[in-house]
Amino acid sequence: AKPDFEGLLRGGTYIVFDAKESADKTSLPLVNLREHQVEYLKMVDRLGGIAFFLVHFYKLYPDKAYKIPIKFILPYWEKWKYEKGRASIPIKDLTEDMLVEILNYLGLEDGT
Repeated sequence: AKPDFEGLLRGGTYIVFDAKESADKTSLPLVNLREHQVEYLKMVDRLGGIAFFLVHFYKLYPDKAYKIPIKFILPYWEKWKYEKGRASIPIKDLTEDMLVEILNYLGLEDGT
Protein backbone atom coordinates (compact mmCIF):
# COMPACT_ATOMS: atom_id res chain seq x y z
CA ALA A 1 0.00 0.00 0.00
CA LYS A 2 1.20 3.47 -0.84
CA PRO A 3 1.63 6.24 1.73
CA ASP A 4 -0.92 9.06 1.82
CA PHE A 5 1.58 11.46 0.26
CA GLU A 6 4.97 11.19 -1.37
CA GLY A 7 6.75 13.67 -3.54
CA LEU A 8 9.60 16.13 -3.87
CA LEU A 9 10.10 19.50 -2.25
CA ARG A 10 11.79 22.34 -4.11
CA GLY A 11 15.46 21.49 -4.14
CA GLY A 12 14.80 17.78 -4.60
CA THR A 13 14.25 16.55 -1.04
CA TYR A 14 11.98 13.51 -1.00
CA ILE A 15 9.03 13.75 1.41
CA VAL A 16 6.60 11.07 2.51
CA PHE A 17 3.91 10.95 5.17
CA ASP A 18 0.87 9.06 6.30
CA ALA A 19 -2.08 10.90 7.81
CA LYS A 20 -3.91 9.54 10.83
CA GLU A 21 -6.92 10.73 12.79
CA SER A 22 -7.75 9.96 16.41
CA ALA A 23 -10.60 10.75 18.78
CA ASP A 24 -8.29 9.95 21.68
CA LYS A 25 -7.39 12.88 23.94
CA THR A 26 -4.44 11.34 25.76
CA SER A 27 -2.38 9.21 23.38
CA LEU A 28 -1.78 7.86 19.89
CA PRO A 29 -2.53 4.11 19.84
CA LEU A 30 0.31 2.42 17.98
CA VAL A 31 -2.14 -0.09 16.54
CA ASN A 32 -3.29 2.80 14.30
CA LEU A 33 0.10 2.69 12.54
CA ARG A 34 0.70 -0.12 10.09
CA GLU A 35 4.00 -1.99 10.03
CA HIS A 36 4.54 -1.43 6.29
CA GLN A 37 3.99 2.32 6.81
CA VAL A 38 6.51 2.50 9.63
CA GLU A 39 9.07 0.47 7.65
CA TYR A 40 8.67 2.61 4.53
CA LEU A 41 8.99 5.88 6.45
CA LYS A 42 12.02 4.48 8.27
CA MET A 43 13.68 3.63 4.95
CA VAL A 44 12.99 7.10 3.50
CA ASP A 45 14.45 8.72 6.63
CA ARG A 46 17.58 6.54 6.42
CA LEU A 47 18.04 7.65 2.81
CA GLY A 48 17.89 11.34 3.78
CA GLY A 49 14.26 12.11 3.00
CA ILE A 50 11.63 13.69 5.23
CA ALA A 51 9.30 11.08 6.75
CA PHE A 52 6.54 11.63 9.30
CA PHE A 53 3.04 10.81 10.44
CA LEU A 54 0.58 13.71 10.40
CA VAL A 55 -1.81 12.97 13.28
CA HIS A 56 -5.01 14.91 13.83
CA PHE A 57 -6.40 14.63 17.37
CA TYR A 58 -9.60 16.31 16.23
CA LYS A 59 -11.26 16.49 19.66
CA LEU A 60 -8.26 18.38 21.06
CA TYR A 61 -7.20 20.54 18.11
CA PRO A 62 -9.78 20.99 15.32
CA ASP A 63 -7.41 23.02 13.08
CA LYS A 64 -4.03 21.57 14.04
CA ALA A 65 -2.23 18.27 13.76
CA TYR A 66 0.96 16.78 15.11
CA LYS A 67 3.71 16.30 12.54
CA ILE A 68 5.57 13.44 14.21
CA PRO A 69 8.91 12.44 12.65
CA ILE A 70 9.44 8.72 12.16
CA LYS A 71 12.63 8.99 14.28
CA PHE A 72 10.46 10.10 17.21
CA ILE A 73 8.01 7.21 16.76
CA LEU A 74 10.56 4.39 16.34
CA PRO A 75 11.59 4.00 20.02
CA TYR A 76 7.92 3.67 21.06
CA TRP A 77 7.17 1.35 18.13
CA GLU A 78 10.14 -0.94 18.76
CA LYS A 79 9.52 -1.16 22.50
CA TRP A 80 5.87 -2.04 21.83
CA LYS A 81 6.59 -4.53 19.04
CA TYR A 82 9.61 -6.32 20.46
CA GLU A 83 9.40 -5.84 24.24
CA LYS A 84 5.62 -5.73 24.69
CA GLY A 85 5.93 -2.17 26.00
CA ARG A 86 3.28 0.55 26.10
CA ALA A 87 0.91 0.33 23.12
CA SER A 88 0.61 4.08 22.59
CA ILE A 89 2.50 7.37 22.51
CA PRO A 90 1.28 9.75 25.23
CA ILE A 91 0.29 13.15 23.84
CA LYS A 92 2.24 14.71 26.72
CA ASP A 93 5.42 13.28 25.15
CA LEU A 94 4.81 15.17 21.90
CA THR A 95 6.51 18.54 21.68
CA GLU A 96 4.86 21.86 20.92
CA ASP A 97 6.98 22.36 17.80
CA MET A 98 5.34 19.23 16.34
CA LEU A 99 1.91 20.91 16.46
CA VAL A 100 1.25 22.47 13.05
CA GLU A 101 -1.59 24.13 11.18
CA ILE A 102 -3.40 21.46 9.17
CA LEU A 103 -3.56 23.66 6.10
CA ASN A 104 0.16 24.51 6.27
CA TYR A 105 1.74 21.41 7.82
CA LEU A 106 5.07 22.08 6.12
CA GLY A 107 5.23 25.61 7.53
CA LEU A 108 5.96 27.19 4.15
CA GLU A 109 5.88 30.97 3.95
CA ASP A 110 4.13 31.35 0.61
CA GLY A 111 1.99 28.21 0.88
CA THR A 112 3.69 26.47 -2.07
